[in-house]
Amino acid sequence: MGLKMFKIGGDFFEEHIEKIVFAITGLVCMWLLLTRVLFSPNHVTYDNTKIGISKIDTYISKQVEDLEDKLYQKSVQGQVYTRRLDRITALLDSAISIGTDVAIPMPSEGRMLLADDMEYHVPVVGEINDILVEHIRAAVYAPIEEVSSQVRYDQSNSEPNDLDLVTVEGNIDIAGLYERFQESFMGEDVKKEWRDPCLAHPIFAAVDLQRQELLSDGRWSNWQTVPRSKVDGYRRMFEIIDEVDELPRGGVEVRMLQYKNPILRANLLQPQGYMIASAEEEWLPPSFHKDYKKYQKEAKVQERRSVRDAEKREKERERKAAIAERRSKTDTFGTSGGTAADPFGIAAAGDLGAETGTEISASRELRKKRREERLEQIRNRGGTETGAETPRRLTRRERKALERAGGEVTTPQLGRDATSKLNEVYAEFEDILIKPETDLENMREPLVFWAHDDTTQPGNSYRYRLRLGVFNPVGGTNQLTEEDKHLKNKAILWSDFAYADDIIEIPKRLYFFPVGIQETSSAVDVEVHRYALGYWYGERFQVKKGEVIGKDVRIEIEQEKSTQPGQVTATRDEITRPETIDYSTGAVVVDVTRVNDWSVGGTKLRERRYYDMLYSFDGMNIEHLPVTTRFWDKKLLAKFAEIKKLEREEKQALRAWGSRTGGFRMPTMPMRGTSENAGSWDALFKDDLMDGF
Repeated sequence: MGLKMFKIGGDFFEEHIEKIVFAITGLVCMWLLLTRVLFSPNHVTYDNTKIGISKIDTYISKQVEDLEDKLYQKSVQGQVYTRRLDRITALLDSAISIGTDVAIPMPSEGRMLLADDMEYHVPVVGEINDILVEHIRAAVYAPIEEVSSQVRYDQSNSEPNDLDLVTVEGNIDIAGLYERFQESFMGEDVKKEWRDPCLAHPIFAAVDLQRQELLSDGRWSNWQTVPRSKVDGYRRMFEIIDEVDELPRGGVEVRMLQYKNPILRANLLQPQGYMIASAEEEWLPPSFHKDYKKYQKEAKVQERRSVRDAEKREKERERKAAIAERRSKTDTFGTSGGTAADPFGIAAAGDLGAETGTEISASRELRKKRREERLEQIRNRGGTETGAETPRRLTRRERKALERAGGEVTTPQLGRDATSKLNEVYAEFEDILIKPETDLENMREPLVFWAHDDTTQPGNSYRYRLRLGVFNPVGGTNQLTEEDKHLKNKAILWSDFAYADDIIEIPKRLYFFPVGIQETSSAVDVEVHRYALGYWYGERFQVKKGEVIGKDVRIEIEQEKSTQPGQVTATRDEITRPETIDYSTGAVVVDVTRVNDWSVGGTKLRERRYYDMLYSFDGMNIEHLPVTTRFWDKKLLAKFAEIKKLEREEKQALRAWGSRTGGFRMPTMPMRGTSENAGSWDALFKDDLMDGF
């Protein structure tokens, strides 16, 4: 029985062992699920919070979404700090309690926006007339530091240097421009409630000078805008910004407010030129400079003629004095019939008169002085020496008006010398200058303006075009007619380009000419000529194969002793000539070869035998020149003769800054901070506004 029961129990475990294992395993898994997953003791500390491992990804994702919402939402201006000092001071100074939190009304930024239904027809700027271009080469006072609105040209450090300056001049019918603006914004076709006198006043925005350069292959380059000159303190502000979207803060309205200033307007349209250091040159716009050079040449001729006439008179006086002396000696020996009143026979000496000794000299000086005074009176009244009535000479502006009208200008110069003509040119130039008080709205004459190019390179050729820009007063708005919608984003309304007819060729400042050869050493005699401080200088070098042509040469300046002991005064040449002249050409003599060829002279062939100098600037391209003037081409020979002639000119001292030639110096445009405009200028152009341009 006992054995049977044991067997039965053993069979029970054997039969249910798998179920027992499954039950135990399920209990273990359930325990693990509850203790290690659902109620896990493992947490992560993140953002000062304990987070379960299963929730960390969800938490971070939520933070990312919150950051994205903040990133793309509109910014909210924080609280601006308000000064408390003024309020506290007001409370302390007041005997009674006065509220100091009253808000002071401030002007708005520009005029109010117009209604969307307003429409204006954008006016046409017009065309540029009488465009002229001219090149001036001279020694100038070039700034060696950047010129700006804070550091004016006349306040900057400068030194004499050579400059090739091109000036392009034009004029515009200013009266017609004002009429078109009035018609567009105040005309009869504009609704009464839309009319705005502020819009009807044109404000000049830019003068755009562009140029093309002649390339080595004979083609012209693309048109490029010429930057404002280095002496223009406002060139940074005058940079052309054509699109409304690219304007600084304030847009067109603030820009117009700035450019409305009369001093800024004058500098924009008629920028100041360089201070000329050369003694015989002066900057003037092309239409005036041509007359200046013409009359200056006449003045030199008149001066030389006056010197010759004075020398002739002096020789004649000496001759007559010698005759009188011989006669007086003859009469002393009784060979001539002297009288008691005239024992030496001086009265017989022609026009010497009855005076003797110092009386003769004093009498002549008195007559000469009276004669000069009489001539000066005649010149001043524009008459002739006989005092006859003569017609008044037309001014330059009157002559141009007659020419435009098709009339003939026949009025003669009428007794005016070259100096008087020069002074007239200066006076008429001053008449066309835009001054702070100039009223452009009531100007009947064309408005003359110009632009400079001080970036030309010697040896290059250029051609120019010019246009004038006026601010678009409705730029950036929707107040344009349908046909003018394309100008909505244009900040500037432009005139058409006016093209200059002349091509400006900038001469080189350095030339070299092979003029001889030493056959035994094969050394070539090369003359190098350099333009320096307004004059041409030359030096001869012996150059052998493989040597560079030219080098720096120090100028030996003679000095004359001063009247004061121990002092030395420099001669005029020390002021005129540079201390050293750089004759370096960069060309290396490659070889000298003998050439035998033939040339056609008329109907005959002529044999030619000469040496040819081979040289190179870069070691790759080899050029050549004949080593004798006989076989140079006509252009090279003419240039050689021209330079040799210029080198013989009398070299005059450089002018000091602000000195005058011909009694004139172009007025310096008032700049920011000067006494003439300190109040109005600084009140309008604050530093914070200027920094935006």
